[in-house]
Amino acid sequence: MKPGPPALDDVRLIPATASGTVAPEEIDSNGHMTLSRHLLAAGRGVEAMQCDVGVDEAYRRGRALGMFTSEQRVGYFGELYEDARYSAHVRVLARAPRAVHCVSYLVDDARARVATAVEYLLVHVDLRTRRAAAIPEDVRAGLDRWIAASEALGWASDTGRPLVLRDREHP
Repeated sequence: MKPGPPALDDVRLIPATASGTVAPEEIDSNGHMTLSRHLLAAGRGVEAMQCDVGVDEAYRRGRALGMFTSEQRVGYFGELYEDARYSAHVRVLARAPRAVHCVSYLVDDARARVATAVEYLLVHVDLRTRRAAAIPEDVRAGLDRWIAASEALGWASDTGRPLVLRDREHP
């Protein structure tokens, strides 16, 4: 069975953190929004979540702390075409002392479907040493608020699956 996107109604229970319209320069040679723009749009949603929990420009300047993306996994479920309106809906799934697991869903608002899911592993870092650092209590509290909202949704996020070929021809 091929994994698919979560139900649109479920994703729309998550407030949008960013939105946009696919511009002509975002279209690739296949006639749809290019990979880099999917990542940029999903990332804008994640940045908005980070600002909401306190990891914003003032935080980076004042505390010399921030978040780096350590890993990403992208799932495409539908193409985004020129002039399509989309929104990013971020779900924070879990946190550890120095890391955050979240997913940003891009919804094709024009076609009423989930187009993309970008799963993230974010690492909290000391910007002076460029090494992982403990997430401060105030930011943890903000993340916990997002995690509680995620848990209240009542549906499991299809994340963390291994990348495998189902019908391999060569061992």
